[in-house]
Parts: sequence; structure tokens; C-alpha cells
Amino acid sequence: MKNFLLLFFLVFSTLNVSSQYQDSILCKPDKYYWKSYLTDTRDLILFPKHLTKKDWYFIGGTLVAATALYTQDSEIQKFYDRNNYNETVNNIIDYVVEPWGGALYPSIAIVGAYGIGSCIKDERLKRVALLDLKTLVLASGFSRVPKYIFQRHRPDPTNGFDHTQWEGPFHGLTGNYSFPSGHAFIAFSLAAVTATEYKEKRGLVIALYTLAALTSLGRTFQNEHWSTDALVGASMGYAFGRFISRQKNWTLVNRIQP
Repeated sequence: MKNFLLLFFLVFSTLNVSSQYQDSILCKPDKYYWKSYLTDTRDLILFPKHLTKKDWYFIGGTLVAATALYTQDSEIQKFYDRNNYNETVNNIIDYVVEPWGGALYPSIAIVGAYGIGSCIKDERLKRVALLDLKTLVLASGFSRVPKYIFQRHRPDPTNGFDHTQWEGPFHGLTGNYSFPSGHAFIAFSLAAVTATEYKEKRGLVIALYTLAALTSLGRTFQNEHWSTDALVGASMGYAFGRFISRQKNWTLVNRIQP
């Protein structure tokens, strides 16, 4: 927990904003904000309609990379299994890195950021906190959909790390939800949203994506996911976060403080 708190305060100590932004825009979770959950969900369901040529290139590149990596899934997992004996590394993954792909650490960071923003009257920080909250809620739901469709088995040393086991959508809820990695999806979606909002902070952007990448790698290192699960989850999460960032985001920019 000490490491988490240190990381939290290091991140938010870098978020200096201009007084012009603070003075011109009021950020709060009002009815427009909550309505944006519904409109963003609608647009996410209809996402092919909103894809640009650049988006299609990104999807194509991800598919090519995932196909190539899929052939090596078993060998990569065997390598991790042979080298997964360092207790310190596993503790860092368990308590410092992996929770950023779940709900606990992001929720604490979001509440803390909004609280700090309210105390110091930093509207930009409040805006990012609210965007991250929406991203966390929606990503937690949307990341489950492909899991139920594909129902891939998780890495298992008892079957020789057979990476070809997929149940598909026609066998009920089998409990095999390896593809894609939900932790990678959530970590990269939050990183993408925050990095987009603070794109001028290069150090912060690098730190956010590094943490998301470590979260994804940690899941494969501990036999929770295959490498392709992490790659596809990370790619989907990044695209998800960028999509949220492109939305009107409850028209805050048009609502000026009185």
C-alpha cells in the first residue's frame, strides 16, 4: 500500500494546469455527465459507424500481430512458468502492478483526484477524474463481452500449456474467460484517456503506458493469460480509451462558469 500511495501522489503532483482552463470550465457529475454514460454506450455499440481510416489500420495491425503471436503462445507461457520463482517479483505484480487493471486502485485514484481537484479548484483534474470513472465503469462491462463470446481456456501447465482450447459462444457459461485480458483492457483504456487529456505531459504519458504494459505483462507472467490475450486486451483498451476521449463528454466545453 505504501508503494501505491507513493505512485498516486507522484502522478498527481505532476498535473499542473493553466488558470485559463480552471477559470472557464465547470466540471461536476450532473445530469449531463450521467446521460453521457448512455450516449457513449450507444455509440460504442455502433462503433463501426464511427471508425476512421486510421482506426481500420490499427485494427488490421493488431490482427496481424496477434496472429503471429498466437503461434508462440505456448512457448512464451512455458518460458514464464520456468522463470516464475522470484517471490519479490510476484509480490510487486500482486500488490503494485496488477491491481491497476482492476477496480480498487483506479477507484481510489479517481476519488482522490476528484477530491484534490475540488480542494485546489482544479477543474481539469476533476474533469479527468470523471472521465476516468466513466471509462472504468464502461470498460469493466464491455471487456466482458468478448470473454463470453470466445471463452478461451486460461494457461494450464497440467495440459502442457495447450493454447488452442476455445469453447466459443455455444457451450453456455463455461468459466473460461481468458480472451482478452480484462486487466489489460481496463489499464490501457484508463491510460489512453488520461494520456490524451494530459498529452503535453510527456513524462506522465510514458509513466501511464508503462504501468499499463506492466499490468498486462504481469497477467501473462503469472499464468493468468496468454500473450495474445494481453496484446488484444491492451489494443482494445487503448482503442476504447481513445474512443471515449473523442466523445463530446457531456458538453463540458460548452458550459462556462457564470
